Amino acid sequence: MKKVTLFIMVLLTASLLVAQGAGRGQGQGKGGKKMKGRQNHGMQMILNDRLLEDAGVSEKMRADIRKKKHEVKQKIGNFHFKIKELRVSSRKEMKKDRPNIKLLRSNAQKTAELQKKAMLLMSNFRIDVLTKLTPEQRKKIVERMKERRNQLMHRMGNGNR
Repeated sequence: MKKVTLFIMVLLTASLLVAQGAGRGQGQGKGGKKMKGRQNHGMQMILNDRLLEDAGVSEKMRADIRKKKHEVKQKIGNFHFKIKELRVSSRKEMKKDRPNIKLLRSNAQKTAELQKKAMLLMSNFRIDVLTKLTPEQRKKIVERMKERRNQLMHRMGNGNR
């Protein structure tokens, strides 16, 4: 009984944390409040067109990358939709007097698998793009990505890492 109670508490805490962070993805801050001048563009921050142009990547190659990035974003969006459905299902199950623990664990496992697939898809996209570039282009892009990461960490209050 203690294990079930602990599992339920962990699941509820995770759901609460996810729900609080859900509004932050589309230019929203804490509590879902709009943040002026800032928007989180997800994959647009990864190998965007301007970054590739600055590195000297040809227009044809940039067009191919944009097309592939669009496909990857659609797939990741589908994964996120399925994850949201699983979380809604789990929340409904948790409201029952006697929740089905097997269903909750199954949903948690499926969610983890979908998150892993999304991360691998994005990582493989980045690897595919970077390996198609010349060493000079790749070096410029990697340096610029490090600069962006440091800027982001500094804005978040974590200093240079």
